[in-house]
Amino acid sequence: MKRGAEIVPLDDAIKSEIRGQIAIARTKFGPRDFTLLCIERTWGNTLDDRKALDMLRSLNRTGSIYKKDDLPSRLTSQYVPH
Repeated sequence: MKRGAEIVPLDDAIKSEIRGQIAIARTKFGPRDFTLLCIERTWGNTLDDRKALDMLRSLNRTGSIYKKDDLPSRLTSQYVPH
């Protein structure tokens, strides 16, 4: 019997989805896109699977990792389409 907390291996389906979203983003934005590089470099360290996948999906769908509600109101009307 093992003692202590066991590290649960990452779900292969989620990892595969994240890799697929990374591939889509590389095609759309290029492999040197700053936002994409930030996500890739922090995934697994400070960024968990759920958040990485959420950010990648948002990036691929809207071109940004930020949601309209995340932006300060002074920027919303200027930069985010209504």
